[in-house]
Formats: sequence, C-alpha cells, structure tokens
Amino acid sequence: MWLNTQVFPLARSPFPSPSPAAAARGKVARCYSGPLTSRAVKAMVACDSSGPLLIHVAKLYAESDGQSFSAFGRIYSGTVRPGELVSFPLSDVAVLRFAAAPR
Repeated sequence: MWLNTQVFPLARSPFPSPSPAAAARGKVARCYSGPLTSRAVKAMVACDSSGPLLIHVAKLYAESDGQSFSAFGRIYSGTVRPGELVSFPLSDVAVLRFAAAPR
C-alpha cells in the first residue's frame, strides 16, 4: 500500500498549508498552459465541483502486469465518483481510460 498510515502517520504538518481554494489561483497559473481567461480556468480557480472535470495527473505508476497504470493526480474542478470511468485524450488516436478508485 502506498503511504501506509502505520509507517507514515498522517499528522498535522508544522508548516501552515493553505486550503485548496486559497491555493488554487497560484497552482493553476503554474500548471495550466492554456489561456488564463477561459471558462475552465475560472472553474479551476473556484474549485467548482459542478464545473468541467479537470485533473492534473502528476504521476503514473505501472502495474505489475505491464499493461496498466495507476494515476495520481489533483482534481481542480468537476466531480469524480468511485468506480467512474474517466478518459483523457493523449493524441488524435490514443486515449487513456481509468476508473476512479473506490473509497
């Protein structure tokens, strides 16, 4: 299990950390390469759960079968429910599909 809570206790950090809503504007400005005046950016900055689904996939972990990956990312806007299928267009011909992890 990744970040096993028995090995890595989840305690409050001694360093102040802003809420996702407070940090969203700076994170979007650093990570998003599209126009900063779009509807998508407004939804990401507002952390709008009813906005378009926008996820920044930070890391893909290869599974032992050599055929599939687990993705680790941050949801900027929209909503994903456990087990829901999410698709990412990688190019004109390739699409990455994965199911959201159960809680």
